[in-house]
Amino acid sequence: MLISQTRNKAQCREFTGPTPHSVAVREMLRLEEQRECHQKLQVQESRLLNHYLRLKMKRLAREQEDELALDMSILEQLLTEERDEKQGEVMRKLELRVGQSSLRSRRDRRRRQSS
Repeated sequence: MLISQTRNKAQCREFTGPTPHSVAVREMLRLEEQRECHQKLQVQESRLLNHYLRLKMKRLAREQEDELALDMSILEQLLTEERDEKQGEVMRKLELRVGQSSLRSRRDRRRRQSS
């Protein structure tokens, strides 16, 4: 008699549908699966953002290096031009002194000769 009663209860369940407990378990499993999926997406998004941030930082560093190299090149060129100008001034002054001293020595010679 117990076997037939158990069979009758099982058949009743089939007709009445799933139990509230089985619905709750399925819902809990679905929510857990959804949570895990959401966590995986967050981890992937975080990795992707970190990757893009590293790429951006490398690009900015490269741009700064290029800008600094250009600035250094300009400064070196200006320094060379300034050095050349000063050297030119020194040469002109020397030429003037040499020219003036040769004029003086010529005048002195003429004075000596005329005296």
